[in-house]
Amino acid sequence: MNDLTQYRDPAYPNLGLLSPAAGVYRTWADYQGLDVFIGDVLRLNDPKDPDSGTYLSRELAGFWYTFGDRGLPRYYLFNCKVTDDFFDILTTTGGTFAQPSKATTRTIGRGSLDLENLVFHYHTKEHGRGSWLLKLSQPGPVRGSGSYYQPDLTGSGFSIRAYSVAWTSNPLISCYWYTYNQVGQQLWFLCSGFPDALRVYQYLGGRFGYMGATETDVGSATIDLDAGRFTYNIKAVGIVAKGEQQLVRII
Repeated sequence: MNDLTQYRDPAYPNLGLLSPAAGVYRTWADYQGLDVFIGDVLRLNDPKDPDSGTYLSRELAGFWYTFGDRGLPRYYLFNCKVTDDFFDILTTTGGTFAQPSKATTRTIGRGSLDLENLVFHYHTKEHGRGSWLLKLSQPGPVRGSGSYYQPDLTGSGFSIRAYSVAWTSNPLISCYWYTYNQVGQQLWFLCSGFPDALRVYQYLGGRFGYMGATETDVGSATIDLDAGRFTYNIKAVGIVAKGEQQLVRII
């Protein structure tokens, strides 16, 4: 079990390998969204000893996509045990599109999740106190849905919701992609469509908790969830790029 630590993203220092998501929660309004994935974390009994044995811990990972007061994209991250009353809300700074691993994290507030009533509560330095309502998108393990990243590009990643449709075996994909522009400002995109024909949308000009953001189609992408391969070709505000990433599932 010596490979348990190699898939840990610095944004989630406490996470080990996780099972497919046991629950997927999503809300989306005014071009702002929140994804929460719940699954079983395989942890080491002693994090410093890879031979100490393992245990399962039911945990959640959250991805919050919104805007700052000046209309720039912002995203926040959090993780905790499902039984925890509160958790830290983190932001990232210092990464670039080519080198997201240079990003560092800092705590900007505290949050809690009421899964019985489907409410996310937050108290942050930037946005004060408030709450968002959640929706249970998927109540059980779902093939493909979850959070992913490329291990050598820690500091950026994806939260993916895969929808089954009746007329085809291919799922519909709704995928947030969080990253940076070339000068270190946070960016996030929404990729939507079938896996071999995703469109990539950028949202700018919004304000936290208000309408007003504009949606622009900035390119195309494909994703192969079985092979863990994501390709993209985008011309967006802040970044023009073409390439691919090899993805590993976090939860």
